[in-house]
Amino acid sequence: DDHLCWMSGIAYDYYEQYLTIDQWLLTVTGSAIAIGFAVAFAFLFLSSSGAPGAKFAASVFGAFAISLVSVLGVITVCGLCAALEIKLCGFSAMSITLSIGFAVEYSVHVTFHFLSAPATAPKERIEHAMGKLFAPTLMAFLSSAIGIIMLGFTKFMFIKLYFFIPLLLTLFVTYFYGTFLLPVVLQYAPVACFAGGFAGAAAAVEWRPLSSTLALLSPDGLGLAHAMHGASDKRVVFNGVAKHNKTRATHT
Repeated sequence: DDHLCWMSGIAYDYYEQYLTIDQWLLTVTGSAIAIGFAVAFAFLFLSSSGAPGAKFAASVFGAFAISLVSVLGVITVCGLCAALEIKLCGFSAMSITLSIGFAVEYSVHVTFHFLSAPATAPKERIEHAMGKLFAPTLMAFLSSAIGIIMLGFTKFMFIKLYFFIPLLLTLFVTYFYGTFLLPVVLQYAPVACFAGGFAGAAAAVEWRPLSSTLALLSPDGLGLAHAMHGASDKRVVFNGVAKHNKTRATHT
């Protein structure tokens, strides 16, 4: 009776996490979404310059839309991981938690540009927002995808199962919800309730239709953009040289 025996090792030391991993994941993701709601509300409220009531309504609506995308991302990634028989552990839970960050990355920009659009109709606001954000969000998605796809070339099945697949699901799900589903939902937003919330920001934003952004992504558009960029560089250099020469002449 005086001698006790117990198992030890990494597997046994960390086994306790599997007993409460579902409650832990629910607590962490819920806390992260709640904090994200508060931060998004503060950001939107401080970025607006309209009437106080409209500012408050617009900020609450925008923060709710961003949080909704985060909730949908977490639920969808959890469901897909379960469907693919990826067990819930510390590693897969990390990828599921990261879906909140990816969701906020896309949705916060779309929501802000939707609220600050100079247009009045919801569809025109979405046209304004996606006209400015379609290309940047696509580039962000592709750059993240390249980094995650590199994990797929590993020979360790553990990394593929608990890192590569959950992160890839997170990337695709959040990109779809943030840049495709969210704009569709925002078309039915009650714009009349917060139309004056971003009066100051709307006046300073240039409205670029989505069609013009898609045109810039074409081969001809990319060549035109490159030529315009080169011309602007030449003007800057030319002005700098002219100014420098003028300064030398003055001193002489």
